[in-house]
Amino acid sequence: MPEATFRAVWFAYVNLQDFRGDMCCQRCGPSPQDVIWDGVTVGFNGKHLLPSLHPPTISDDGAPLRANNYIGKQQILQDAKLRRDLRRVVQRGKGKGKRRDAVVSDDDEDSEPIVDKSDAAIKAEVERLKLIPDVFVRLSRINEGLGLLFMEHFGLSAEAVAPKVYKKLFLQ
Repeated sequence: MPEATFRAVWFAYVNLQDFRGDMCCQRCGPSPQDVIWDGVTVGFNGKHLLPSLHPPTISDDGAPLRANNYIGKQQILQDAKLRRDLRRVVQRGKGKGKRRDAVVSDDDEDSEPIVDKSDAAIKAEVERLKLIPDVFVRLSRINEGLGLLFMEHFGLSAEAVAPKVYKKLFLQ
């Protein structure tokens, strides 16, 4: 079937549904005999139909009413710039090209690590490293222990790759 035909049929179907907010079919009402959703017939055997079973579009009279469904600003770190900078620091090495440090012996002073990075990747890494002190200060203002934990695992003097549990903590 050509894409144009499919698109015309699909939008005609959606227009026929005409769910103007009550999610109720104009023709069948709130309880249609058959429902086809995304090409799959949704339903079950008639023996499972009980008088207590209602479509999800019908609210029960005893259902609690909530004034607000969404509670905004649920992040522990309210500062969006701090969250963005923290993500940049924690998600190191997500770009193309990775640093491959060669094994360098102590007696070979002229040896340098092999670097396989583009100029853009190097610039991004430098920018990431510049963010670390600022992120530390801003985290320490919120909680001193949080700032120290950040520096221990993601600071300039961190000796190993941070465990996943700390990455998840700072990315949430």
